[in-house]
This record gives sequence, C-alpha cells and structure tokens, in this order.
Amino acid sequence: MRKLVFNDKECRILILKDMTSAFRLKKASEMGQNMKMLTTTVSHEMRLPLESVITMCKILLSWTRDKRIIELVNSILSANKIILCRVCDLLDLSTLEKGSFNANLKVFDLTQSIDDIVSINNQQALFRDIRVTVLAQGQVPQFIRTDHGRLQQILMNYMGNAIKFTSKGTIEVLIVIKRDRNLSNFALLKIEVRDSGCGISESDQKKLFTPFTMLSANKELNPSGTGMGLSICKKIAERMGGSTWVQSHEEFGSTFGFSFKCEIPDSRQILAAGFGQDTVEVT
Repeated sequence: MRKLVFNDKECRILILKDMTSAFRLKKASEMGQNMKMLTTTVSHEMRLPLESVITMCKILLSWTRDKRIIELVNSILSANKIILCRVCDLLDLSTLEKGSFNANLKVFDLTQSIDDIVSINNQQALFRDIRVTVLAQGQVPQFIRTDHGRLQQILMNYMGNAIKFTSKGTIEVLIVIKRDRNLSNFALLKIEVRDSGCGISESDQKKLFTPFTMLSANKELNPSGTGMGLSICKKIAERMGGSTWVQSHEEFGSTFGFSFKCEIPDSRQILAAGFGQDTVEVT
C-alpha cells in the first residue's frame, strides 16, 4: 500500500503480484529433490538383495551338476546382474550429479572380467541368433588395475544396446592397451563393441550420451530402456581419465567405444590381490 495525493484527494495504490508461478517452481524443485532422494534410497535398498541373489545362485551352482538346473540358475544369475547394472546406473547418476564420484581401484583379471559380461549377455544373444566374439589387438596384459565394477558397468550397457539393436548377425568386443611411453606401468585401456545391427542415423548420433534420450531405431526391434545408460557411461569414462565415442552407419552396424586410464601391475601387486602364482602372466 502506498499513500498519494492526487487533485487534493488522498489516494492509496495497492500493488498485487501473482506468485503462482513462483510457488509452482518451488514446489517442482522440492519434488525433484524428493524424487532424487527416493531414487537413491530405493536403489541402495535394492542393491543388497540383488547381490544376495547372485551369491545364492553361485552357491546353488556349486551344489549341482544337473545341466538343466545349471541352465536355469545361470538364467536367473544373468537377469539379476542386468538389473543390478541398472541399479548401479541410478546410484551413479545421483553420485555424479553431487560431484562425489570415487573410483574403486583394484587389480583384476581383465580377460576373465570381459568374459563374465559376455557370458551374462550370451543367452540373449543366442536367442537373437547373434554370435559374440572377443578379440585382443596387440599385447594385452592379463591383469590391470582400475575401477573393475565401473568397467563392467559400461561394458554391460554397451553389450545390452548392441544386442537390443541387432536382430541377427555378430557382435565383436575389441580390447586394446596403449602403454604410456614415459611411464611403462601406466596405460590407456580401450574397449570397443562392434555390432552388425541396424545402425544409427546422423541425427540420432548427435543425441547419444544425452540423459533420458531414446533413439528412433528400427521399430521391428522394439527397443526399450530408460535412455540414461550412455550418458552415465560418458561421465564415468571421463572421471576415469578416458572418453566415449561412437561410429555408425544406418544398416551397417555401430561401434561404441570407451577408454579408461589404468595401471599395469607387477607380479607382487598381482599376488597381493589374491591371485595365485600359477595365474600370473606379466607382459
């Protein structure tokens, strides 16, 4: 309220402001924060039982030699690990947004790690009449030191997408290690997943690695998903000192790649990580 005198008469001006949009914006922001908290909490709650299922499946596999039971348990194990990967995506999305990303570096068997992801996805690949092969270019050491879980997480996303957009044909996983000329025990690990699927148009390629983006792929393949996997892969690779990339032509397949900085451990580090002397191969 403001008091004024106009033509010898006392007047009052009342100024009103519509705050509806401001309240709506505040409410939307609060809902967004609540959804993030809910997503993070639920993801944490889901991860423990999912990891328990994996442990129980491994115990069951050690108890039986029945081929039919082994096949069924492996199917449960594969499906569970795919779900666990999506839960990890949600957790990493929250972590990366907060800027509190921490790499869990450890020594592991690179070949076995990649074979595990291929094995998880192989049943679905065979169902689609897709042959999966793993190739190593040049000298690739058996053991490396980097974030094992997140390497598998990205490869799981790439493999899942390759199978999703390939009706039949082949998928190749190519592994390359480029050693640092100045520091012989450090290197850049590059992994590419090449498929013979439907390919991706130039317009869709520009949308890749953007959160919650779904591509207009071949409708016959009926792709589904959250559209956040590739964007998380990009952020993880960058935090690990690497990058992500894609090469594709419509009807001629696609190649998705990522890189991580890693360390080439010596025999002492490999033994300290729990691997026996008979498994150590340092190249």
